[in-house]
Amino acid sequence: MRARFLGTGLALLMAFGSGLCQASEGHGHGSAGGHLTKCPVMGDDPIDLSISLATAAGPVYFCCAGCDKKLVNNPEKYLPKLAAQGIGVSAKDLVGAKKSEGSGHRN
Repeated sequence: MRARFLGTGLALLMAFGSGLCQASEGHGHGSAGGHLTKCPVMGDDPIDLSISLATAAGPVYFCCAGCDKKLVNNPEKYLPKLAAQGIGVSAKDLVGAKKSEGSGHRN
């Protein structure tokens, strides 16, 4: 009984711990089960979890302020980059999206 309890506790700790690790590494969870790690506008720049756009399909994260406007103004260019990371957002999902920005624009 005791070994069973310890095994269950260890499994929970491992599952919870891996989630913390992912969050600390800058992984954004997308609505389609994908993991957004790179800015859909800047390409290779890592995302900042404090800069996001709340869309109808779920949050989309960016590397810096200003990238959200670029996505909304030119979705045909940037939505394929989201899809490549497993994030299912359409141009319709961007209608009425609200931004949340933290640290500002990177130079």
